[in-house]
Amino acid sequence: MAHDTNPRPHKRQRLQSASQIALLSPVSSSQPLSSPLTSLPPSSPIRDASNASRLLASHPQQQPHPPLGSKVAGNCKQLEQTTAELNRLPAPALLLSLPKLLAVPPNHPLHARSLHLSLVSFRKCLMVPGLNPEEECRAWTGLVEVGMSIIEGGWPEKEEEDWAHGVEAEVDKAISKGLMLSQKHPSLQVYRSLLSIHQATLAHWQRKQKFSRNVMKRLLSSFSSSSTYPNPHGVVVADASWSLRDPPHIVYTAYLTAIEHLVSTITDTSSSASSPQLSPRKQERLEPFSPAKFRPTGSSRRMDLNVQTALDYLEKMNGMAQQAGHDRIKQLVAVLKLRTLLSAGLYDLLAGPNGVLADAERAFAISYNVSEEKKSRADPVKADASFTSDNLPEMQTFADATETALALHVLIMGVVYYTQVGEAAQASPRSKHLHALMDAGALEGFKDSSITIPLDPCPPLSLRLTHPRILWHLVYLLGATSKRDTVGRKPRRKVWAEQGLAQFDKADKETGAPPALFPTWASAGDVSELEQRLARIKADLMCELVTVSIMRSEWDKAKQTLDSLIAHARTSLIWDSYSCRIALHYAHLAHALGRSSRARELYKVAAFISDENVREYGGRGEGLVVRAAAKAGHVLLAIGRRCERSSRGDEGARVAVGKASESEDEDEDEGFDPKEVITECRAAGGMLDAIAHIVEAGVATEIISAKQHLKRSLDVAAAAQDNYLRALVLALIVAHYTHTAEEHAWQMLNTCEMLAAGLGAPPKASSSTEGGNVVLGLWIAERMLEILRRNEEGQGVAKLVAKQEMLRHGLKRLIQHGNSMAM
Repeated sequence: MAHDTNPRPHKRQRLQSASQIALLSPVSSSQPLSSPLTSLPPSSPIRDASNASRLLASHPQQQPHPPLGSKVAGNCKQLEQTTAELNRLPAPALLLSLPKLLAVPPNHPLHARSLHLSLVSFRKCLMVPGLNPEEECRAWTGLVEVGMSIIEGGWPEKEEEDWAHGVEAEVDKAISKGLMLSQKHPSLQVYRSLLSIHQATLAHWQRKQKFSRNVMKRLLSSFSSSSTYPNPHGVVVADASWSLRDPPHIVYTAYLTAIEHLVSTITDTSSSASSPQLSPRKQERLEPFSPAKFRPTGSSRRMDLNVQTALDYLEKMNGMAQQAGHDRIKQLVAVLKLRTLLSAGLYDLLAGPNGVLADAERAFAISYNVSEEKKSRADPVKADASFTSDNLPEMQTFADATETALALHVLIMGVVYYTQVGEAAQASPRSKHLHALMDAGALEGFKDSSITIPLDPCPPLSLRLTHPRILWHLVYLLGATSKRDTVGRKPRRKVWAEQGLAQFDKADKETGAPPALFPTWASAGDVSELEQRLARIKADLMCELVTVSIMRSEWDKAKQTLDSLIAHARTSLIWDSYSCRIALHYAHLAHALGRSSRARELYKVAAFISDENVREYGGRGEGLVVRAAAKAGHVLLAIGRRCERSSRGDEGARVAVGKASESEDEDEDEGFDPKEVITECRAAGGMLDAIAHIVEAGVATEIISAKQHLKRSLDVAAAAQDNYLRALVLALIVAHYTHTAEEHAWQMLNTCEMLAAGLGAPPKASSSTEGGNVVLGLWIAERMLEILRRNEEGQGVAKLVAKQEMLRHGLKRLIQHGNSMAM
């Protein structure tokens, strides 16, 4: 250690206050890989020095108003006695322990300086002569961990941060040095495993996927059988339930890293292994599963090789946890298995009492008694008829914060799955259970998104879950998407969307949202990732509000929200991800306002942009769903225009949909093939399967076939409790029964009339006749009047005629409003 040039070292120690010492103390002792680099043994000299400093900072009890001279003399004497007992700390011990004392969360203003000083500390340690193998290996591994945090935070990409330039090459060199050293000494086996994990992670960030997976395969196959293993301080620990040489937290970390690399995706799939080294923040990292990003149903998809390998690793983890009695690891494996299959769209493996979702819920003792009562189609407005108060879920508590955090993820994924497949009766109890846990403070147990799984008598496993702040806002988005019903004065779908957006505009103290806390081992990239995810959740909530506003004929609200969505997407740098969906929303708005030409153009724009998204992401993004929805809207618009011309006597409109017509208007552009649209809608899954049946019914040449497709679409809409889609399907079915079964048609017309009036009902009851879906209401009034006149029934005709005239004026105002709106 260099000679201290301070002539008064005792004075300097006296001026060190207790607050300064507390500032240097670590915020959290957890490490992402449970690394022993910055850990101190119980008898470490640095701990003794810290305790002595705290003793010096505390004032002994004195008599009231003691003489100043005696007080100073007593403090100096006590200081000299304490200092004489301290030994000079060796330079390697000080330099290796300094990074832990300097560690601060990534959102701390001194986080960059902390990383810089930690990097310099490890560099200085490696320059000290006479290091023993353990100290040298700890220094190399510490340099790798700090360098990985710098790379993940994107510091080398900033020109002003010249201290971080060239860190990637330095980390690569440190990994090689550390691996060579750990292979020479069997006692350093733990460091070899840690360095191999970092080597695979760095290669994964650099898009060297083949090399990364080979490193992980070699590491996983190298875990040999042994009942003892050396801990980080060289003490041999015996565990009869553990059959591997490496400690459990290292083995589990290796498997979790391999699984993450398999299920994550890279944006640029065409890049080669020789591409330049990039920060992982420039690549597509593993995103949280958003309910607005539905995946294909997977009924016709083959399981990907990466997914199969990840499932095999999870099964091995489950076997090791079963043998060692690690119950929390078994629950973690159940959650990860559910997450892997759900993100891959393999829904066939999730469904059923023996599916993966049921297994995950059984792992947490979660069960519901949902009665499958048959609801009457004559009264479809009762959305919760199949979920009564008799089978509400009881408030279930869990053993600890770790189990509660994992159970939250199971409930969220359960709501997403059942909402996607259209089973509202199954999604409702899980949603209520989720809200009950959130109200009970389930997020308090992991405020900084980190949990610790004890593996006694072995070291614990530290993990980072989805941040509580993301879960807080995600619950509002789940409420807006799982509640599909838009009928009523205050539909829940609209309330959840509006309240979710209001959470972003209020302070945390007003809303109760958890603060953005991070563990000390997190990186600046984690902060950026949190901000991006929150920005996407806000954009998804805006999209839900736009959808509800269009369904409820609230045109000004929809246009205002779309403008805000565009500004938010551009400000948050997520425009490329939401451009296709924004174009689709504008197409739906133009379609609802009667601007057919503009709607056709916007449908094609949305399909084109989403097609680019599908080619870039290979169907893993939301482009597959948006493209199918845009093409379906274009085909249905073409069917409606041809039916309109057919009712006016245009013989040229009687040609088959999808084929060119010589009598079509010159502005009629080339449409999409309905057969291809039907195939894409069914591949996208979810509620688009009901849209596929509607399109197929519209192009069917036989009435019986059309009725069958409409019936299946109605069943899907009824199970999903989507009254907007139900009203559309009922109106299409009425057209087939108007001349053959008038009583049945009249009953369905009454139901459609009730639904049309509820789509846009004012918040408070009034005598005003405005509100509701004007177009659907006018069509219903015309069909009712047609039936009454055919049967020569004069009762009620005058009332229907007056209502029809009122709706015609409303339609004219709608068209005028649509023409004046800029889109």
